[in-house]
Amino acid sequence: MITTHIPFESELHLFHQATKLPICLFNTTSNTLLQYPLIEAATCSPITLTQCCNILANSPVFFPLLFASDSFFFALIKADPFTNIMLGPVASVPLTYKEFYESNKSDCNSDDLTLLYRIIQQSPHISLSQFAGNICLLIKLIEGKSISIQDVLSSQREIPKQHYSISESEISEYSYTSVNEVMSFQKTILYHIQNGHINEIKRIFQEPNFFNNMELIPSSVGECHKIFFVYATLCCVTAIEEGLDTKRAFPLFDTYISKIPSITSQTELSELCMSISLEYCQQIIRLREYQSDSPVITQCLQYIHEHIHSKITVDDLATHCNLSKRSITRHFTAYYHTSVSEYILNEKLKEAAFLLTNSCFSLTEISHQLAFSSQSHLSVAFKKKYFYTPQQYRDKYKSHKKPIS
Repeated sequence: MITTHIPFESELHLFHQATKLPICLFNTTSNTLLQYPLIEAATCSPITLTQCCNILANSPVFFPLLFASDSFFFALIKADPFTNIMLGPVASVPLTYKEFYESNKSDCNSDDLTLLYRIIQQSPHISLSQFAGNICLLIKLIEGKSISIQDVLSSQREIPKQHYSISESEISEYSYTSVNEVMSFQKTILYHIQNGHINEIKRIFQEPNFFNNMELIPSSVGECHKIFFVYATLCCVTAIEEGLDTKRAFPLFDTYISKIPSITSQTELSELCMSISLEYCQQIIRLREYQSDSPVITQCLQYIHEHIHSKITVDDLATHCNLSKRSITRHFTAYYHTSVSEYILNEKLKEAAFLLTNSCFSLTEISHQLAFSSQSHLSVAFKKKYFYTPQQYRDKYKSHKKPIS
């Protein structure tokens, strides 16, 4: 029997055991050689791996490339001329499938989303800087070479010279133009971000001659880059002032700043400004879904949202809020006229309905993800709320993508 040699197998196994971070080792013909965690009947998409190979084609060996979205991040490393490593994806905060789906549905098909979400669920939540530190550890383990965390983080933001259509000397000469007019126009958009007015933001950006409204016509790529950096900063600060946690606001900001090299025209600048405006607006809307006039209720709703995949009890909420079980129960009765357990069950069923219509997860997987005691428990509760069995609900609504709220 011939045993196939897998490059770096022992080092990658050791690294995964130590960090629990997901790893995919693949060759330049887009074949998976090794994958952690092992997920039954699921491997990295050949289309995705081909894209990764193309990205790494001209990259130096063991020079990491870091990528981030508002919901997760990953890294690519060329380990040798024939072998590549994908580290991740991982997330910095717990994500419901609905949040993950809304953030990534435009870039992935449903099968890819399902696989990515499964991987993220089985991986630890770490910050971007911690992830960069683990990349340094992996390179040290395999290559024996030391690189700094800052080197890794800067790989996300480096702007290759070929992205510019103008010279560096020209870029250095650009200055901000009509700053007062820009700020005045942006205040209107920032107001809509603060108040969750998605349709108004879309309307403003879809108006013809968008930059004429700002009394500003960017005359160069460099000026577009500067305008977007200022705009992204304002959006981030506005969201934080409205109460968005910096753990969510900053990764989103970093993601968009890393896209600055892709801006080569006024149209691309406008599209990216609209995109980041809508992203932060969605975050504010989502934040307010878990706020109320009662600080106790707000804390409880945020805890339930972040632990929707775990078993949640009144004791858990009482400990989180440093109050008695009786106090928690009294607050829920006053605000929702329902028990704590009924509220938690209802939130889990909403997530189950979304998973049924927007993912390929089986009912067994959904039951396990949402910490139901059994599949039958989920089925009975689901039919009581929606008047359909889970399978009937999926069959009826999946093609429309319009689940009952």
